[in-house]
Amino acid sequence: MWLSEMKNLIITVACLVITATTAMSQDLKPANKTQRKVVRLIEHLPEMVEDNRYMTKKGRPYITYIENLPGDLDNYYHVAVCEYNGVNLVPHHRFLVKARTYAIFYLDFWNDDWKPIPLEVWRKRKTLK
Repeated sequence: MWLSEMKNLIITVACLVITATTAMSQDLKPANKTQRKVVRLIEHLPEMVEDNRYMTKKGRPYITYIENLPGDLDNYYHVAVCEYNGVNLVPHHRFLVKARTYAIFYLDFWNDDWKPIPLEVWRKRKTLK
């Protein structure tokens, strides 16, 4: 009897995890070609490739997704780069990508400075630290 109840509990938990993981991955996938391009732009930045390689070795790969579309708040795609720790997404980087020109800006939310920083300026600041 006890073994049967334990088996049912394990099966139920496994089903919930699979369902939650599937739902999360479907919600984060870019909806169209333009959105896929925006996500790829950020994922292929040398800094993100290097960081993701490190985080993947630690078992916590990055997930990049669009938080807001142009027109919702402004004329930018708001892109988040988050660590997936097995339970939730922890933001590490946030970027803005201009809708028409694909210009990339960094949002320094770690230092409470939400002003967009051009990518080139952010890279120079990173090398100074």
